[in-house]
Amino acid sequence: MHTYRTLYYSQLAEQHFGKVMGMVVEVLDLYGPLQYQDLLKYSQFDDLKFLEIVITLGIKHQIIGYKIQKQPDNSVEIKQLFAGNKDQKQQNESNQIKNKQRKKGLIFFNHIALLGREYVPELLNSEKSYNVIFDYALKNGVFGIKNLVSESITESDLESLVNELFDKSLLQIVQVDQQEEIQEVIYKDTKNKSEKKTQKANKKLEISSQKQQSLTQNSLLQINWTGLMDIVKNNTIMQQLKQIYGISSFQDQNLYKQKQKELKENLEIKWIEDKHSQKHSRVFNLLKLKNCPLDEKQICDFALLNYQDSNTILFELLTDQLIKTQILKVNDKDKQMFQFDQKMVDEKLQLHFYKGLISCKDKKLYFGILNQMNLMQFDMRR
Repeated sequence: MHTYRTLYYSQLAEQHFGKVMGMVVEVLDLYGPLQYQDLLKYSQFDDLKFLEIVITLGIKHQIIGYKIQKQPDNSVEIKQLFAGNKDQKQQNESNQIKNKQRKKGLIFFNHIALLGREYVPELLNSEKSYNVIFDYALKNGVFGIKNLVSESITESDLESLVNELFDKSLLQIVQVDQQEEIQEVIYKDTKNKSEKKTQKANKKLEISSQKQQSLTQNSLLQINWTGLMDIVKNNTIMQQLKQIYGISSFQDQNLYKQKQKELKENLEIKWIEDKHSQKHSRVFNLLKLKNCPLDEKQICDFALLNYQDSNTILFELLTDQLIKTQILKVNDKDKQMFQFDQKMVDEKLQLHFYKGLISCKDKKLYFGILNQMNLMQFDMRR
């Protein structure tokens, strides 16, 4: 199921980075953030390409972002949309100490955009559900850039790496278009002073939001790949990344397959426990007892949905005659069996599958299913 947004980004990536990158963007946009291991399914990327994907595609999709602060005169600030007071305080202290120096680069997350996918409008109205999945992902090391921060790589180390790239002009942020100056509207005096105060507060909030949006849309990250290659090869953090993720080791396909086998075996143990857990027993029993001829993958699709939705969709499949019933004589007893069109059922389930992602209460089962479907690599770290 492709959207205009997916096609646009994939074609853009293919135009600038080649066909393989177009495929990566397409998968990224459809199924969410990918880890380096997933990218090996499409091509043997080197370290430089890995960093390119993290920085370029991450910003393109607003999965990761950046903030940079220039000198006060003619300054342009690109800030995290939901920056906390602590970050703001640190920025202010830095401005006072180093008033004439440029402070550059810090990679951060856009929590809402991380899992936001425009092809399922229902997801966009469920920020709380996003946060649950996002918090789980951070704790279990599932998603992209946060995996870079570990016991051996601190957030300050990561910031230093990005700052180094900016200092050597290997990364540059430029303005594409002139930003239109937005001026605050002066409200006329009203009898109700509290109403006037509220109106001004709302207007300031709106202006702040417009400025943030304009800066994001009109900014472009330029990367000097020729100069970047040397610093990537020699940077200590990248060496640590190799050790943590086995980036260089994964070039050995035999070792890579062995790691995949170990991951699968580890996952299958947990998978069996989750599959028969009480949380999802009703869904599985519903399908098993009715002899519904869906394979385990399809049953797991149902398990992602909440109980009411799973019953509704099963009824919809029967109503649309995608699953047909047939009464057979088995040992002189009538037994109800189901027949179905595999292709049609798969298409119907796929439509409801993504809508049900945020309904899954068991997040380990959720990520396990994605891994079984080869949509995402699942990390069993706890």
